[in-house]
Amino acid sequence: MFLFIEIKKDLEARESRQRARRDDAQAAFEYAVKQLEQLWRISLSLTPFESNINLGRSYYSELARYKDPRLTYRQVKAAFEGLIDYLL
Repeated sequence: MFLFIEIKKDLEARESRQRARRDDAQAAFEYAVKQLEQLWRISLSLTPFESNINLGRSYYSELARYKDPRLTYRQVKAAFEGLIDYLL
């Protein structure tokens, strides 16, 4: 949990946003960061493998039956790009 909080704070500090996110967008961003952080942790504990993180805009709006409704394109993309910058 500590790592998640530190990553979230760092990502938010690095963003050049004019305005704060709406409450629902902030919750979606935090959820996306948490999911990507968990993927990163899993990747460290297992033998190397590849994982798909879909950055296509339409992926998040079609066929909601098989997707997590809390993951939105804008927040996943922001979390992904922030984590890439954070880890490099």
